[in-house]
Amino acid sequence: WKEVYAFTDIIEKLGLSRRKHPRVPILAQFSGKSNKNPQFTARIITISEGGMGFTDLYELKIGDHIEGQITSPHFFQPINIKADVVFAGLDGYIGLNFTQINEESRSTIIEYVKKFGRG
Repeated sequence: WKEVYAFTDIIEKLGLSRRKHPRVPILAQFSGKSNKNPQFTARIITISEGGMGFTDLYELKIGDHIEGQITSPHFFQPINIKADVVFAGLDGYIGLNFTQINEESRSTIIEYVKKFGRG
């Protein structure tokens, strides 16, 4: 089943998901560090209450840890987070679960997801 979940378009059409929280597209940037790199930036393309997704990033692997800030024109101020890599696609897509985020920041993300989510 692990390999099947790599085909996200098929999984979504079948209505299957391992996600606990709905995610939505976002225009945002991450800047911070990982356990492999003292400084890096990444483009965030999806976000949810529980995590986010980077694109075009090949250096992170499942089990890596990051910490830093999310900035977006959709948020009033930067959001500080810590997260773990839980998915690393061959196409450079990286899925992360938040391991540390304050409640105010989580609420900001929840409101964004409600505003821009489907349904």
